Amino acid sequence: MGGYRANWDYVAGPHVMNHFDFGNATLIVGRGIPKADGNQTLKIPGIPSDEPGYTAFYISGMPELGNSDQIGNSRVARYWIFNDTVTVVRGRHELKFGGEIWRQYQWEDDLYSEGSVSGTFNFGNLETSLPDSPNYPSDGSSIASWMSGRWTTPHARREP
Repeated sequence: MGGYRANWDYVAGPHVMNHFDFGNATLIVGRGIPKADGNQTLKIPGIPSDEPGYTAFYISGMPELGNSDQIGNSRVARYWIFNDTVTVVRGRHELKFGGEIWRQYQWEDDLYSEGSVSGTFNFGNLETSLPDSPNYPSDGSSIASWMSGRWTTPHARREP
């Protein structure tokens, strides 16, 4: 995180003072690209062995396995802050008024917004459900679909 701040005080008379300040801050965070080449371990056909991260598996009702769809991104937040206050002193009384303006920008750079290079596989219960069952949408097991290799939707970004 980096930033700066500048202040300026102006005394307009023995009873009036103006205070102005301006600031800027920038915050950059991200996950980066891991050094592990996950497909050298998993050996999923069609995915290059030198792609970073491990293939992501989404199994309904379970935590995510793998990280390939969450790597290579960065988040940037930039803040601009303006303050201006005027102070007026009259006898034993002090009157202070002013305002503050915040301008905030945030954006995310995602190197893999087209999908994960190492692959993302979603597994649901429909692949192992009985198609003629009246309970077709609720029968089946997403874990059984994963173990049998019957995915709902596979995604992998292709490099030209």
